[in-house]
Amino acid sequence: ENVITRTTEDGIKIELLKDAKFDSITTGNTVLNNNGLVIKGGPSITINGVDAGGKKITNVADGVDAKDAVNKGQLDKQINDVKDQIGKEIGDLSDNAVKYDKDKDGNVDKNSVTLGGGDKGTNLKNVADGKVEQGSKDAVNGGQLWDVKQNVDKNTNDIQNIQNNINNINNGKSGLVQQQDPKGEITVGKDTGGNSINMAGKDGDRVIKGVDNGTIAKDSKEAVNGGQIHNISDSIKNSIGGNTTIDPKDGTIKTNNIGGTGKDNIHDAIGTLNQSNQELGNRITNLGDQLQQAFYDTNQRIDSVEKKANAGIAAAMALEAAPFVAGKYTYAAGAAYHGGENAVGVTLRKTSDNGRWSITGGVAAASQGEPSVRIGVSGVIN
Repeated sequence: ENVITRTTEDGIKIELLKDAKFDSITTGNTVLNNNGLVIKGGPSITINGVDAGGKKITNVADGVDAKDAVNKGQLDKQINDVKDQIGKEIGDLSDNAVKYDKDKDGNVDKNSVTLGGGDKGTNLKNVADGKVEQGSKDAVNGGQLWDVKQNVDKNTNDIQNIQNNINNINNGKSGLVQQQDPKGEITVGKDTGGNSINMAGKDGDRVIKGVDNGTIAKDSKEAVNGGQIHNISDSIKNSIGGNTTIDPKDGTIKTNNIGGTGKDNIHDAIGTLNQSNQELGNRITNLGDQLQQAFYDTNQRIDSVEKKANAGIAAAMALEAAPFVAGKYTYAAGAAYHGGENAVGVTLRKTSDNGRWSITGGVAAASQGEPSVRIGVSGVIN
């Protein structure tokens, strides 16, 4: 069904159809059939999906929709954006927060806090009730002092109020870090400004642990953890297969000799496959030319046999029977045409004096083949 036969002046011409269909084509370790394209030990593209065969996938465009693949560049940008956001928020927090003084060596001195009010000092407002008890280090407010001054005997209730405020801080009900519900959301500085969090210490950057899996999607603002990044890298590695490796420090994915093509990236490996397909096409074309020549030679032989057969028939037709004349020599000459071939013939007969027997002989020449010769005897039995 993939071959068309044409009759030309030179014979029969056989060609492949322009839209030829094949159930399967195999070249080397590559198979192309109704299920798709499969490279043994390498990538495949079939009706079941795309399997990179554990090879590295490069030149992946930025994913847009929810089910699009994302590339490492997008992940890196997402991580950097989160880092920048956290750093900015921490920086703003550091500028706005009350900080310990530093000693002469530049180290934090937790024994001293100097407020930034200058010579006039700083007026602290909205100070929660501190503990008023032996050994207490809590600050107390004017209201507490007034109450103590006015009602020394009633200080039990005041101290209880202070204790409640402290419990709220410890329980996350107030302060910079809050959690209204023990199983609910934890907020940091929700009532303050700032757009970054700086976790760096005097010894450098810090590692944030216990980060849950964040959502990896368009416009997602959730932080992702190292495990998620590793899973993505590992998934890409397994999809590419072969000698693919991942650098645990920077997440770089490397591979080589994809599908035995000798290429280190999918683009060049596919190019090698395309070249193999082109070579296969050339082989099929050469086979078609050979078949065409074979049919031409066969047709030539058939034509030659047909012409000789037609010439033989014409020669037989040209051998006209000579008349019977007792005691005489008689002859007959004839010409004939059959199937595009022609012939001429001459017959000589000698009849006995009593006319009961005769002998004949003849020769004919046709436009094809060798001359034809006949001889015969005829007589009367009764």
